[in-house]
Amino acid sequence: PVTPYLFPPLVAATPRWVVWAGPVLGVLFPLALWAITRRVRPHEAFLAKFFAGFCLLANGLYIGIGSFDRVGDCGEMLKHGSERWQLWLFGMILTPAGLWLWHGLGSHFGWRSTPVEVSRSATVVSVGACLALLAFGFLLGG
Repeated sequence: PVTPYLFPPLVAATPRWVVWAGPVLGVLFPLALWAITRRVRPHEAFLAKFFAGFCLLANGLYIGIGSFDRVGDCGEMLKHGSERWQLWLFGMILTPAGLWLWHGLGSHFGWRSTPVEVSRSATVVSVGACLALLAFGFLLGG
């Protein structure tokens, strides 16, 4: 049987902290990955930046807009004491931040007026990440 929590020490935490951990860590981990990639492989950091921007955008929209209908985690957040304005603030900060991270990345993906070849390593990393996420999803039964 699978435990309801990924990290057993969080079981003792309040439900509000547990439900907020998902969106907060879902933003912090990709940002940390981007920061590390910028130092280790600066020519391929745009991939991690794109992923971080996506995570900020997805979490911001999910929490901000989901608050209106109490969708998924938003319902749990509100049920356990979070205020609706906190969810809106989270969304209003992260959504534009995700778009800001995406700004100017098109040229790395070959979207220019003069075509630029996308590097082989960027292609391999992108396809590999996609396949890994698909496999992870199937393993979790999704």
